[in-house]
Amino acid sequence: MKLYLTRNLKIDEILILKYKFKVSKLNLYYTDDGIIEVVRDKLKKYIINDEPTERIKYNNNNFIIDNSYFTKEDHYQISNYNIFINKSIIEYKLRQRSIISFVIEKQDNEILDYYFKINTKDKNIDAIDKKDIDTFLSLLNFS
Repeated sequence: MKLYLTRNLKIDEILILKYKFKVSKLNLYYTDDGIIEVVRDKLKKYIINDEPTERIKYNNNNFIIDNSYFTKEDHYQISNYNIFINKSIIEYKLRQRSIISFVIEKQDNEILDYYFKINTKDKNIDAIDKKDIDTFLSLLNFS
């Protein structure tokens, strides 16, 4: 589950640098056939499983909940008509076992997207302890 703030946040990554948990690099081709990722010299096509979004208000901030997700299937060629993107996904966690992380997606050191990722099968946002969200917003001087 992804949780997006509905207003723009000016992010100073230095403020949360000590909470950097994982960095992933993605090599993506955007083609007429869809989004294709190169994974260990193999091609994987993203299959989008779209779910309805929901709006919530939490501690005077408006969020959009997105339960959509991707699955991947083998793919064997890339169209000549494509756009290549090398994307970095940087994940920050307050604690190693936390189910909530703050994620920043970048290309060429420019922020493309940011959101909270909640790793749980429970889609009921009210059942989740949201203290880590408060802490990240406070660390980023946004609360």
